[in-house]
Amino acid sequence: MIRTDAARSKSLRRRSTALACAALGSLLSGCGNSGIDARTVLFISIDTARADTVRFDDPSTMPVLSRVAERGVIFDEAVTGTSWTLPSHVQMFTGQTPSVHGVNFDDVRIDPRTPTLAQLFDEDGWFTAGFYSGWYLVKDYGFDRGFDVYENGMPGGNALERELRAASKIEDLAERSIEMDQIWVRADKQSHQAVSSPTVVDKAIGAIDAAEEEDLFLFLHFFDPHYDYVPPPDIAKRFDPDYTGSIDGRNFYHNKAIYDADRGGRRISDRDLEHVKALYRGEVFFTDRYIERVLDHLDEVGRLDETFVVVVGDHGEEFFEHGNRGHRATLFDEQLRVPMLMVPPKSLAGAERGRTEAAQTSLSDVAPTLLEYANLEGDHATGRSLVGALRGEALESRPELSYLKPFPDIGVEGKGDERGVTGIYHHFLETWRLPDSKFTRHFVYRTAEKRLITKEAWFVDLAADPGEKKLIGDPDDPRFQSAWERMEELNAQSRAFAGQLETASVGERVSLASDMLGGVLEELGYADSAAAGAEPDASLPNASYELPWELGPPPPISYASYLEDLERRASGGR
Repeated sequence: MIRTDAARSKSLRRRSTALACAALGSLLSGCGNSGIDARTVLFISIDTARADTVRFDDPSTMPVLSRVAERGVIFDEAVTGTSWTLPSHVQMFTGQTPSVHGVNFDDVRIDPRTPTLAQLFDEDGWFTAGFYSGWYLVKDYGFDRGFDVYENGMPGGNALERELRAASKIEDLAERSIEMDQIWVRADKQSHQAVSSPTVVDKAIGAIDAAEEEDLFLFLHFFDPHYDYVPPPDIAKRFDPDYTGSIDGRNFYHNKAIYDADRGGRRISDRDLEHVKALYRGEVFFTDRYIERVLDHLDEVGRLDETFVVVVGDHGEEFFEHGNRGHRATLFDEQLRVPMLMVPPKSLAGAERGRTEAAQTSLSDVAPTLLEYANLEGDHATGRSLVGALRGEALESRPELSYLKPFPDIGVEGKGDERGVTGIYHHFLETWRLPDSKFTRHFVYRTAEKRLITKEAWFVDLAADPGEKKLIGDPDDPRFQSAWERMEELNAQSRAFAGQLETASVGERVSLASDMLGGVLEELGYADSAAAGAEPDASLPNASYELPWELGPPPPISYASYLEDLERRASGGR
């Protein structure tokens, strides 16, 4: 790996003497060459990591990280701010909840005025390197800012990114949309089908060596646990050796034998579903093996003792707990609860080891924690530092907000507006959660009517109903009313926080995906021309700029307006 000029110019923390370990130790001992006194942050994101499967106290599935966890703290009630990769990683990199950072659809990039983790470490003189394997972490979204080295670890990924940038320069709007759409589809397919952990790890080892004796901030994103679930044959049999059926993990999301919307939804049997879950577990085991290679190399070069290890999931996965599969559709706990492990370096005074923390935490807490450890400023974050918790200080659960903006519904019948669009219906889900309770709202903004309506809302007593099977939607229930008020209070806090941030204009937030969204929406069936076999229509609106509140937190929704919406629908209105 060739180091950049920026990396060469950073101050080096040179050693005066070489210290050798008296005896070879295990991974946990961190013996190796314990001679480098530079600091290291190893920040690992495991894509599609269910909290009940990606467990750091389960040696059968994660033997390596279960051993590592004996040196750190498992945060057992960690939650993400959404249920898909792009906004959850922006949350990690900025410390802001998705409703504040605003990156909630494919056509939005990180605000260039919001500092990211890599940027702040870079400015402090650290050597910064990042390697990713999922398409939603490409450079165009702003994740590369502050990295000396930021590379795509997906096979063919760098070439696909170059193709996309070249296609974005095509002058004809319709041609540009079609070409970018085709590249995007190929890249998405490749990310789901390829095996990327080996490449990510090889690049990570190169970065560790390139850092020499500098402070090192290393970000690694492992996509292999994401569907498709096709672990190596020996691992595939490991967790379900007696399976004799025909279902495998290929084409999981689109396989009609698993789910067919035209035939009532779920088609897969209980036994076959258990096999798919076993294959998913195998992918987690496979990823754990490759993480071991990174940790071993840190040990070999004498860095592991002074490495702050953070391992988190970006979102979970549904296996028909609520009638569907995958993610980016709901905010139920199988998608919101994620694993979180923090292992501080030996030099962190007072750090407790081998403990599980029961208080609720959030992906918004990752950035503040790492920034406090490195003595860096981070007042732009909505999260809180967990350094005190790593030292055993009391930590209280606090309500965490999650937010999801699925694809909009688009109508193109009739005269419509100047684009031929009669109605755009932007759907949103939002929830606040505590370990014992949860409240969710589904609301819609109709652009033609410029009206915000709440379609449904429900409260869940998680203490009595952890599977979220009894959704309490009675507006007269005192728990429901109280939960509504709390949602409004939390959203008001978010609006106040976002309002004091220095932000860029909406135009500066547009990603390359904006030009191809018309084609994507049509392919997904959100426009009538798709059914007619027409070419993608670049005149369809961009998904995120039709809203009066643009990219910030949603406006207030009064309890009274919800009751009016209920009454309107009961009387036959929309």
